Amino acid sequence: MLKFRSMRVGAENETGAVWAEKDDPRRTKVGRFIRAWSIDELPQLWNVLAGEMSVIGPRPERPEFVEHFRAEFPHYMLRHKVRAGIPDGRRSTAGAETPRSGSASSTICTTSKTGRSCST
Repeated sequence: MLKFRSMRVGAENETGAVWAEKDDPRRTKVGRFIRAWSIDELPQLWNVLAGEMSVIGPRPERPEFVEHFRAEFPHYMLRHKVRAGIPDGRRSTAGAETPRSGSASSTICTTSKTGRSCST
Protein backbone atom coordinates (compact mmCIF):
# COMPACT_ATOMS: atom_id res chain seq x y z
CA MET A 1 0.00 0.00 0.00
CA LEU A 2 1.39 3.39 -0.97
CA LYS A 3 1.35 6.42 1.32
CA PHE A 4 3.12 9.78 1.36
CA ARG A 5 5.17 10.52 4.47
CA SER A 6 4.17 13.80 6.09
CA MET A 7 5.85 13.35 9.48
CA ARG A 8 9.54 13.57 10.19
CA VAL A 9 11.48 10.33 10.60
CA GLY A 10 11.36 9.13 14.22
CA ALA A 11 8.39 11.37 15.04
CA GLU A 12 6.99 8.87 17.54
CA ASN A 13 10.23 7.60 19.10
CA GLU A 14 9.50 9.41 22.37
CA THR A 15 5.68 9.33 22.43
CA GLY A 16 4.82 6.03 20.76
CA ALA A 17 1.83 5.87 18.42
CA VAL A 18 -0.42 8.92 18.84
CA TRP A 19 -3.11 10.57 16.71
CA ALA A 20 -2.08 13.44 14.46
CA GLU A 21 -3.31 16.81 15.68
CA LYS A 22 -4.03 20.13 14.01
CA ASP A 23 -0.72 21.97 13.51
CA ASP A 24 1.14 18.85 14.65
CA PRO A 25 4.79 19.80 15.31
CA ARG A 26 5.95 16.41 13.99
CA ARG A 27 5.00 17.33 10.40
CA THR A 28 7.62 18.34 7.89
CA LYS A 29 7.25 21.52 5.81
CA VAL A 30 6.24 19.41 2.82
CA GLY A 31 3.95 17.41 5.12
CA ARG A 32 2.10 20.57 6.15
CA PHE A 33 1.50 21.43 2.49
CA ILE A 34 0.37 17.98 1.34
CA ARG A 35 -1.99 17.61 4.30
CA ALA A 36 -3.45 21.11 3.86
CA TRP A 37 -4.33 20.29 0.24
CA SER A 38 -5.17 16.58 0.92
CA ILE A 39 -2.41 15.55 -1.48
CA ASP A 40 -1.43 12.90 1.06
CA GLU A 41 -4.64 11.05 0.06
CA LEU A 42 -3.62 10.69 -3.62
CA PRO A 43 -1.63 7.46 -3.16
CA GLN A 44 -4.85 5.87 -1.94
CA LEU A 45 -6.31 6.36 -5.42
CA TRP A 46 -3.46 4.21 -6.75
CA ASN A 47 -4.20 1.65 -4.02
CA VAL A 48 -7.83 1.53 -5.25
CA LEU A 49 -6.73 1.07 -8.88
CA ALA A 50 -4.29 -1.65 -7.80
CA GLY A 51 -7.14 -3.49 -6.05
CA GLU A 52 -5.69 -3.11 -2.54
CA MET A 53 -8.41 -0.72 -1.32
CA SER A 54 -12.02 0.08 -2.11
CA VAL A 55 -13.37 3.56 -2.85
CA ILE A 56 -15.60 3.46 0.24
CA GLY A 57 -14.83 1.36 3.29
CA PRO A 58 -13.27 1.63 6.73
CA ARG A 59 -10.00 3.52 6.81
CA PRO A 60 -7.01 1.28 7.51
CA GLU A 61 -5.61 1.86 10.99
CA ARG A 62 -2.18 1.22 12.40
CA PRO A 63 -1.81 -2.00 14.43
CA GLU A 64 -1.26 -0.07 17.67
CA PHE A 65 -4.66 1.59 17.30
CA VAL A 66 -6.41 -1.60 16.13
CA GLU A 67 -5.46 -3.35 19.37
CA HIS A 68 -6.77 -0.40 21.40
CA PHE A 69 -10.07 -0.26 19.48
CA ARG A 70 -10.45 -4.03 19.62
CA ALA A 71 -10.32 -3.92 23.41
CA GLU A 72 -12.62 -0.89 23.68
CA PHE A 73 -15.29 -1.75 21.07
CA PRO A 74 -16.64 -5.31 20.96
CA HIS A 75 -17.59 -5.24 17.25
CA TYR A 76 -14.61 -3.29 15.97
CA MET A 77 -13.01 -6.27 14.21
CA LEU A 78 -16.06 -6.60 11.94
CA ARG A 79 -14.55 -3.69 10.00
CA HIS A 80 -11.84 -6.07 8.78
CA LYS A 81 -14.38 -8.24 6.95
CA VAL A 82 -14.52 -5.65 4.15
CA ARG A 83 -11.73 -4.11 2.10
CA ALA A 84 -10.26 -0.90 3.47
CA GLY A 85 -11.38 2.25 1.69
CA ILE A 86 -10.54 5.91 1.24
CA PRO A 87 -13.39 7.33 3.36
CA ASP A 88 -15.55 5.28 5.68
CA GLY A 89 -19.35 5.30 5.36
CA ARG A 90 -19.82 7.90 8.09
CA ARG A 91 -17.58 10.38 6.28
CA SER A 92 -19.18 9.83 2.90
CA THR A 93 -22.75 10.28 4.18
CA ALA A 94 -22.29 12.87 6.91
CA GLY A 95 -19.12 14.66 5.85
CA ALA A 96 -17.81 14.21 9.39
CA GLU A 97 -14.14 14.26 10.20
CA THR A 98 -12.72 11.12 11.79
CA PRO A 99 -12.11 11.78 15.50
CA ARG A 100 -8.47 12.50 16.30
CA SER A 101 -8.76 13.41 19.97
CA GLY A 102 -7.14 10.21 21.19
CA SER A 103 -10.28 8.07 21.24
CA ALA A 104 -12.37 6.51 18.52
CA SER A 105 -16.00 7.18 17.85
CA SER A 106 -18.13 4.77 19.85
CA THR A 107 -20.47 4.04 16.96
CA ILE A 108 -19.73 1.71 14.05
CA CYS A 109 -22.21 1.71 11.17
CA THR A 110 -22.49 -0.77 8.34
CA THR A 111 -24.63 -0.70 5.23
CA SER A 112 -25.93 -3.83 3.51
CA LYS A 113 -28.69 -4.83 1.09
CA THR A 114 -31.12 -4.92 4.01
CA GLY A 115 -30.29 -1.44 5.28
CA ARG A 116 -27.98 0.44 7.59
CA SER A 117 -27.23 -0.68 11.13
CA CYS A 118 -25.10 0.89 13.83
CA SER A 119 -23.63 -0.56 16.99
CA THR A 120 -21.71 0.95 19.87
